[in-house]
Amino acid sequence: MVWGIVVLIIEVIICFKAFLTLQYNMNFRKKLTNIPATTSSNIIYIFIPIHESEKQVKKTIKNFTRVTLKIKNVIPIFILDTVTISKIKDTNLLCINKNILIDDTLSSTKTSKLNYALTYIQNINSFNKYKNIFIGVYDSDACPSRKLVKYISTLDLDPTISVLQDIPMYLNQESNSIFLNYYYRFHIRRSLGIEGLNILGSNKRSINYLMGSGMYIKLTDLIGVHGFPNLSDDITLGYKLKLKHKKVFILPNITKVSYVHTFGDLIRQHLRIYFGLFSIFNVLKESSASFTIKIKLLFLSLADALLEVSEFIFLMIFTIINYCNFQTWLIIMSILVAIAYCYEIFYELIVKEYSGYSSRKINFWGPILFYPLLFFYRTIVIILYPFYRTKIDKLFKRNTRKDNTYEKNTSTNR
Repeated sequence: MVWGIVVLIIEVIICFKAFLTLQYNMNFRKKLTNIPATTSSNIIYIFIPIHESEKQVKKTIKNFTRVTLKIKNVIPIFILDTVTISKIKDTNLLCINKNILIDDTLSSTKTSKLNYALTYIQNINSFNKYKNIFIGVYDSDACPSRKLVKYISTLDLDPTISVLQDIPMYLNQESNSIFLNYYYRFHIRRSLGIEGLNILGSNKRSINYLMGSGMYIKLTDLIGVHGFPNLSDDITLGYKLKLKHKKVFILPNITKVSYVHTFGDLIRQHLRIYFGLFSIFNVLKESSASFTIKIKLLFLSLADALLEVSEFIFLMIFTIINYCNFQTWLIIMSILVAIAYCYEIFYELIVKEYSGYSSRKINFWGPILFYPLLFFYRTIVIILYPFYRTKIDKLFKRNTRKDNTYEKNTSTNR
């Protein structure tokens, strides 16, 4: 019974935080329409690593050029690899766009592209100008808000803030897989509830870890942790900044990103996440932080990594040992189902606010049938992780089906 109550309390807190973050976004979204005409105080380089088809390259360049057009001191940097460049038949695209960098690393990954661009930025800026420079990072399929980018360029920030975090979210994409659709709808629990505002509703909080697409990092702090970590550009980076007591500012925006369309790709996505979460051991090994700080960070990171897994195990045990106490079991399970419906409602509100229409009616049976499977799925993936650990570098080159082609081409060109 105690286990069931613990799970219930955790989920109520996460749901409450998701509500606070959603309210914060909705309220601030109205204010973003009236940004005062001030001189831009921050210089922002937005890094967009691309390893896709020519069509996606063109779409990405067009999208981010539109987003940053005529916003002073905001420069998009598109980083391509030699394999992607070889696919582009429209040579004018490369000639007229001066913001394209080519990472010629033998086995180019997202982080090798980011570090290639970081070196370029360091070379073109004098050190005394670094303090006002932020490095933004977006996936090539992201659709950031122009108003938000302008808002960031005018922010006068607290010196303790190291990262500005836009919230990436999977919106308006219906897959043929019902499980995938519910998985990404339920992802709102993590995007808003775990990675959003703190329990007091503050948009400034300690860094847990970062969300990859949509993060803006202070250049001096990024250099202070020796750039982007190998492979895991977000979670591991967050750990390193947390050890330096850096803060994150949650931006008042939700940015649409694309999700994967096959179950196999979803598994690979989670294996990459677990690689980042378990990188905490290497980060602590290399850190000179005090023993107390290390233990605290280790506990928080592992608790987060095992949260869904432990909850699933707790619920199974709770269900088995409380079969005779049906009333208590029914109350706790009913509240958990009600929380699942809250996320469905939150999701519909976000889709309507950001897209102008509701995606579909809320399905009564969806949360009851599929949400328990989501916890079970993550339990299975974490069991699989040790078997894939030796092949982890390949997983970081296979973000989608399109990346599978990229990986084959890379091996052919070596």
